[in-house]
Amino acid sequence: MLTVSLLLVACGDDKVEENSPAAAESAPVEEGGTPSAPPFKVVATCEVGYEPEGIALYKGHLFVANTGGYAEQEFDHDFETTVSIINAATMTVEKTIDTGIPNLYGEMSQSGRYLCLNSPGDYYETPPRGLILDCEKALNGEDCFVVFNYPATYNTTTLDGNFLAIGSSFSYITGEYEFSQLTINPRTMIETGGQSGLEQKLPGTLKSDFMGMSQPYGIYANPYSGYIYGTDAGSFEGAGYLYQWSPEGVLLGKHKVYINPGHFLALPVGEATSGLEAERLIVCNEGLWQADNGCLSYFENGSVLSNQWFRDKNGMKLGDTPNDIIQVNDNLIAIAVNWSNIVQFISPDGKAVAATEDIPNNRRLCSDGQYVYVTSYGHECETINGTVYFDKGFVAKINIGDY
Repeated sequence: MLTVSLLLVACGDDKVEENSPAAAESAPVEEGGTPSAPPFKVVATCEVGYEPEGIALYKGHLFVANTGGYAEQEFDHDFETTVSIINAATMTVEKTIDTGIPNLYGEMSQSGRYLCLNSPGDYYETPPRGLILDCEKALNGEDCFVVFNYPATYNTTTLDGNFLAIGSSFSYITGEYEFSQLTINPRTMIETGGQSGLEQKLPGTLKSDFMGMSQPYGIYANPYSGYIYGTDAGSFEGAGYLYQWSPEGVLLGKHKVYINPGHFLALPVGEATSGLEAERLIVCNEGLWQADNGCLSYFENGSVLSNQWFRDKNGMKLGDTPNDIIQVNDNLIAIAVNWSNIVQFISPDGKAVAATEDIPNNRRLCSDGQYVYVTSYGHECETINGTVYFDKGFVAKINIGDY
């Protein structure tokens, strides 16, 4: 029987004081930002914890997973254990949830009111774990999360609202990785306090296929069709591979992509098209850090049509270490290009639209269709009101105008 470690903590009610540094740095902006703000500019910011990673939007609030991931490099802070809840209209922190587990780093998937988060631990003595958080309960000030004894490093949301997760555990003590494969029903996990709702399995042959990879690096369920994708980064230095499965978990193909393929975006298709011919997928390849060789692979009709899709469409590089990609609306896609300090905006046909610059070390994205929100490990940001400085990390709010 699976043993689940429980750690339930009531959500805190602490609010940012009106005259606190965090409130001042968030540059008070009326709801909707500055009416005259030009598109693709940062209109507001909010300081959160050190090295914030995952971000999700629920009922007008941003849920931000703080990591403190530079704790062993900068030595001026510890690993973070918190999730910050931000009012997206005012860009102020309304609540901070202390999960009690360190370093909330990795993918953060959303299924309605539920979030799936990962903690890799401290890579030494503190073990990796995963966490399911109920956003509705969090906003209501109730006990709102359950911790389980497996990492959820790479995770995704299925059509039926479950999470699929690949756990990747690394130890500096052994120098080795260990992997786990999970299917999680978040509602059941919350309702039973973690006593039920987690199984060590994946659909069809996914579990054995992932176990056969050199270095699993991502998992993604197409939110329109249910087809499932996964990637193998191999040695982290050469070309990786994209795997495709049917919604039932039947392996359909393996395709060569580029270095460190870790992020995915399925494009919607017309109702008249279905099956494999309807599958259109963008794979965000991180490339090698500081090598300025991040790129996009474009997958359609069962094959990779290009591993330099952005360059093919625009005649220029995408940038250094793209770290996330999301659909903003029918006309716009956003890409967080981490080490180039930009958020690149493209149309669904791959053409560059604009770039928001000077958001250093940006990480993950979410959007309400009118604004794009991005987390950053950095300590300063250019906004329409000038440069804003932070002691810790921050979230930036980007106006996209009429796009």
